[in-house]
Amino acid sequence: IIERKTTDRILVLFVFLCFATAMGSFIYYIMHFKEVTESYKHAKTIPVVIEHIRYSLMLTIAFFCSIVLYISSPIIKTPLTKKIITGMGLFIFIFLHILSIRSGLLALYATAFIWLLVMIIQKRDKRFLLLIPAALVFPVIMYWFVPSLHNKVEYMVRDITRFASGKSVNNYSDGNRLLSMKIGTEIGLEHPVLGVGSGDVEQEMNKAYETQYPDIDPHNRLIPHNQFVYIFTALGFTGLFIFIICLLLPVFTKEIFTDVFCLSVLVSSYSSFLSEATLEVQQGIVLVSLLFSLAYIRIYSKG
Repeated sequence: IIERKTTDRILVLFVFLCFATAMGSFIYYIMHFKEVTESYKHAKTIPVVIEHIRYSLMLTIAFFCSIVLYISSPIIKTPLTKKIITGMGLFIFIFLHILSIRSGLLALYATAFIWLLVMIIQKRDKRFLLLIPAALVFPVIMYWFVPSLHNKVEYMVRDITRFASGKSVNNYSDGNRLLSMKIGTEIGLEHPVLGVGSGDVEQEMNKAYETQYPDIDPHNRLIPHNQFVYIFTALGFTGLFIFIICLLLPVFTKEIFTDVFCLSVLVSSYSSFLSEATLEVQQGIVLVSLLFSLAYIRIYSKG
């Protein structure tokens, strides 16, 4: 059996790499503050080392990983190491709001909320209830004081409004994503039992774009930007039912709710499915499988 010290050394390295890369992006943001802040009004983000959605999920997991290391790691014992891991965790938390990627922020607060509920139920300590209002108020404060987050929200509202009004969403990032979900759902309903097959999803989507939405440029034509919709389009209700059952199985593993790192991997993965076809890209598969495997190994490790 792998020792807890071994897994925790890997986690410390993971947190440090996330911290270091986030610091690099933050320095770039400070040096190009006006340009980057303005770019958030046009679906751009602070440059990061990998695709920004997967990166924001990694940062969320790294933040909760720092909490686990601080609380229970056998290698984070001295006051100095605790201060270092706390500092890295706090910076990652703040940078997540500056980066302002919805998937990462949703995963962050969803994990925090579920973790607080678990702590309240397990420890029967109502003082944890006081943290819930703080968790609700903090993102509102950040909205008013972090320009990139403010611009991101305004951009999102504009895109959603445009999509809802039936206007063309060509070259509108969020609008294109919503349209891809709409088209994917319609195709799935035309083939409700077994779907069109994973290999034909892109082809069927392109046909729908050409016939129903010819105003959408080819480079803006997307596969369904929702893992559930993608599964429904590809495999119908049959595949969607099996997929949801598979997702529910880990929820009934009580050990997951005793470890916030494992919980954060689970919630981050699942929440990303709402806005991305995470499992249809290599980075998404690696993120989910590697970190979830590491979280499970740590739970059952010695020490």
